[in-house]
Amino acid sequence: TGNGTTGAAGKATFSYLASHHGTDKVAAYVDTNNDQIREATEPLNSTTAHILGVEKPKVSLTSTSGKVTIHVSTHPVAKHATVKYYVKRHGSWHKLGSNKTGSAGKAGKTFRQSAGKHTYRAKVSATSITTAGTTPARSIKVKA
Repeated sequence: TGNGTTGAAGKATFSYLASHHGTDKVAAYVDTNNDQIREATEPLNSTTAHILGVEKPKVSLTSTSGKVTIHVSTHPVAKHATVKYYVKRHGSWHKLGSNKTGSAGKAGKTFRQSAGKHTYRAKVSATSITTAGTTPARSIKVKA
């Protein structure tokens, strides 16, 4: 739950992070008397957001000529999700870079491999993606 105050254009925003797969129903109303309780006379509207949560991504490595490529594949397919790449050196994790998955839910990035044995990992953003492949933002219009 949350609330917002409309600006001069009559718009307010509300954000949340979905915690599961499926469909969320999002509703908004105009609290004309500011009592934080919706009366039948206060305008209401709702919409649905179809959410795909990103499960643990499949990560694989290829290494050639002093370079390592980290390959990431998401399931279910998470389009345009942010992927962050890390290497563990001297007992600490260091960020190498980031990019986004494509329309097939896959990403990859190549880095120079320093001498020695290192552990690599990739993290896919916790931000959920709608089945349409867009961010879960939706617009709800409620007329006062």
